[in-house]
Amino acid sequence: MKRILIAVAAVSSLAAPAFAQSSDSINLSGEVAQICTIATSGDQTINLISGSQDVGDVTIHCNDPGGFTVTATSAKNSALVHTEAPGSSYAYTMNSTPWGAVRFGVPVNANDIGGAGLYVTPQVVGLDISVGSITGPAFAGDYTDQVTFTISAN
Repeated sequence: MKRILIAVAAVSSLAAPAFAQSSDSINLSGEVAQICTIATSGDQTINLISGSQDVGDVTIHCNDPGGFTVTATSAKNSALVHTEAPGSSYAYTMNSTPWGAVRFGVPVNANDIGGAGLYVTPQVVGLDISVGSITGPAFAGDYTDQVTFTISAN
């Protein structure tokens, strides 16, 4: 009987293999580069007599999840100044669609202006200018200003 028990024990140990459980994992990740760009439609010639006109567009693209800030600056304090007679100038105001009045030198957080939100795809902001009356003599010649737009992620 002992032989039968030993034989049964030997066979059962062969018939029940030990299954060891094992696992491993792989971490997946990807990256999208941050893009914050701003581009204008280029130089514009203003009709100083008409008073108001479209001056092109600003294309904004920023995919930062915290939003972005845009600043517009005027080299000549929002005035078109005569190139040879600086005492002769036309003050102007600039408006944007959909944001409203452009306040030169004041950083504007896009999340605070009309729910602009994040521009994961490029968005076009239209600009128009309203020219006021002349300050000083109305000299013939060129009147200029340079408006610079900058964008930064928040």
